[in-house]
Amino acid sequence: MEDIQGKHAKEISAIKSQHAEQLSTIEGKHTEEVSSIKGQYSEEVSAIKAELEETESAKEQAQTNYQNLLGRVSSIKASLGERVKANSQELAEAKEQIEELESTERKSSKNGCRISRAT
Repeated sequence: MEDIQGKHAKEISAIKSQHAEQLSTIEGKHTEEVSSIKGQYSEEVSAIKAELEETESAKEQAQTNYQNLLGRVSSIKASLGERVKANSQELAEAKEQIEELESTERKSSKNGCRISRAT
């Protein structure tokens, strides 16, 4: 009976030892996999952060460019508005001169005189 108990104890000890080795191997593999995943995650997070920073920088540059262009457009609009106003005044004055000259010409025609127009 002692022989059987001794054999049984040896088998249990061997099984425990084998189980401990397997558990240690599995834990080692698990630790390596977790470490690898953490490394990949860290690299991906770093890449995404870098991309985000580039995108934010590009956005800021685009906003600056937009504001600059908006200022230039406003300036051009104001300048063109002034030119249109000045041209309108010049056109009104020219029309007025034409009407005066035509009126003078009509009066002269009635009186028998002709005034030649310079073209």
